[in-house]
Amino acid sequence: MCYGGPSSTKEKTTKWSDRYYISRKVMKEFALKLEKLAENLLDLLCENLCLEKDSLDELILFELLKVITNGRYKSVEHRVIAQQDGNWMSIASFYNPGSDAVIFPAPELIEKAEEENKLKYPKFVFEDYIKLYASLKFQVKEPRFEVMKAMETTINLGPIETV
Repeated sequence: MCYGGPSSTKEKTTKWSDRYYISRKVMKEFALKLEKLAENLLDLLCENLCLEKDSLDELILFELLKVITNGRYKSVEHRVIAQQDGNWMSIASFYNPGSDAVIFPAPELIEKAEEENKLKYPKFVFEDYIKLYASLKFQVKEPRFEVMKAMETTINLGPIETV
């Protein structure tokens, strides 16, 4: 029985892992440098917002930056435009707070007028937001915060009770 004949590409095919092999050591170095870059960017954001350095240490999804600044910073729509010819590789990177982090507008950034009116964004626990985000991932962003506002009254932001 013949499964390929002379024009078979079976022997010519290279496994993806062979073609794009990246060692664990290199990936670890990359991750550490990426984390350092995120920390430097957060320091610059703190400086720009006139906050103390390391104020945003635990954060950043830019959507969360929108909440912390009570709408001053916006999360812009962005899309990747891939080249039509040639190869490319994309690596998604995330720099998030802990799942139990409570996210809310920074008091230092709230002006008196805003304080007297109403804050645009509620307090919420990051893990709750991520669960909601996953369920509404490809939909418009603003309704996520409306859902979080509705949930705010039911979220216990105090210390966790122990027995």
